[in-house]
Amino acid sequence: MGGANREEGATLVQVGLMVALIAVVVLGVVQKLGSTSDGKLDEAAQSIHTSGGSDGGSGGGSGGGSGGGSTGGGVGTPMATTTTAPSGPTTTTAPPTTTTTAAPVPTTTLPPPPASAAFSDESAIRVGSYYWQPTATITVTDSAGQPVNGTVTIEVRTRDRYGNWSTSTITVDTGGNGAASVLTGPYLISGSGRVTRVEYEVVGVDSPDGTWDGSPTSVSISRPA
Repeated sequence: MGGANREEGATLVQVGLMVALIAVVVLGVVQKLGSTSDGKLDEAAQSIHTSGGSDGGSGGGSGGGSGGGSTGGGVGTPMATTTTAPSGPTTTTAPPTTTTTAAPVPTTTLPPPPASAAFSDESAIRVGSYYWQPTATITVTDSAGQPVNGTVTIEVRTRDRYGNWSTSTITVDTGGNGAASVLTGPYLISGSGRVTRVEYEVVGVDSPDGTWDGSPTSVSISRPA
C-alpha cells in the first residue's frame, strides 16, 4: 500500500512537471504570436488611420463645412512643401550696332598743266682770238607761269661759210627755277672752217611737273665780228 502511494505520487509529480513545461512552451508561443499580431495590427491601424484621415478631411469638408473638414475624419497627411531656388542673374544682351560707312568719294587726278619753253639772254662769246661760243638761257614754265623742272632736248644747227647746215642734238636739265644755260662750241671765227651762225630749237621737254605744249621755240646767234 505504501509503495503504491509513492509510485502514484511520483507519477503526479512527473505529470505536473510536464504540464508546467507545456504551459511554459505554450506561453512563449502565445507571447511570440501576440507580439507579431500586435505589430501587424498596429500597421493595419496606422494605415487605416492615415487613409481615414485623408478621406475624413475631405468628407468632413463636404458634409459639415469648414468645421466638419477639420474634425470629420481625423488628421490628414501634410502636403509636401516645394522650395524653388532663386534664379541666377539675368543677362541682357544689347542689340548689335550697325555702322554705315559712306562710300569713298572718287578722287580725280588732273593732268599737269602744259609747259612751254622760251629762250632769252642769247649772246656770242669770243674765246681767244680764233673761236667763239653761242650761249642762251632756256626757261620752262607751266600755263600759270610756274617753273617746271625737267629735261629739255635742243636741236643745234650750225651754218658754215658756204651756207651749209649741220645738225646735232643736246639736252639740258632745268632746276627748281625751271631755267638752264645752253652753251655749245667753240667754233672758228675765221678761216675756211668758220661757223657763221648757230641756231637752237627746242624739240622736246620731259618733266613730271608738266607736258610740253609743242610750241616751236628757237633762237639764232651770229658769230662775233
